[in-house]
Amino acid sequence: MSVHRKLETAANIAIIVVSVLLGWVVVTKFMISTRESAIAPSTRKTASQLAVGRKVTLSDVNWEANRRTLVLALRKDCRFCDEGAEFYRKLVGHAGKKGIPVIAVLPDQEADGRAYVRTLGLDIQNVRQADLKKLEIAGTPMVIVVDHQGAVERAWLGKLPPREEEEVLRTIG
Repeated sequence: MSVHRKLETAANIAIIVVSVLLGWVVVTKFMISTRESAIAPSTRKTASQLAVGRKVTLSDVNWEANRRTLVLALRKDCRFCDEGAEFYRKLVGHAGKKGIPVIAVLPDQEADGRAYVRTLGLDIQNVRQADLKKLEIAGTPMVIVVDHQGAVERAWLGKLPPREEEEVLRTIG
């Protein structure tokens, strides 16, 4: 076998190895995590312990002032938060029309959180820095509907498929 032929065979093997590795990265980073986030909450185990009826503890929030409050848990390095921005803009607008206040909670410093909320194009005035683990929110994005007693009515985790987006909008009225 000539040197030229050996080099050609080695190059072909290298191309195959790189292609397999690249395919593995694409599948694990984009296809598997997207599919998991789109599974309905009723059929997936959420990364949160936010059970219906559980009290949400945020300082200086008078839950009784409103029949419902919408809490949106985000994180600035969250791909699904970025991808869901169009729905969150629609949701915040819908909540505003219904007179439902919206609170954005982020683990980032408040100024960074406000800047991130602005980059998503969300008109949310009440942006707070919060320890998401203390709120028992282990994943973002999360949409939480809280009642007038500060208890969770409903919660959705991850980038929602269109059917669940409509469910959220129906839930808040």
